[in-house]
Amino acid sequence: MSDRILKPRDEGGWKLAVPGVAHVDHYFGTRAEGVAHAKDAMRGEGGGELWIHDSQDAIVETISVTTEQE
Repeated sequence: MSDRILKPRDEGGWKLAVPGVAHVDHYFGTRAEGVAHAKDAMRGEGGGELWIHDSQDAIVETISVTTEQE
């Protein structure tokens, strides 16, 4: 299982990161694009948790992802 963190960027858009892995970041124009990409990647890795943060770095939503298509 592999978790992800989705955060808004100061420059605009969203950054998707893997906790504990500093060099694997993806950038998206919208939150929805980031969530969709994270879900697809996590399904292929056995599922996990997606933590969505706000601009103050507080977790505002947690999405549990399984290997099943949602």
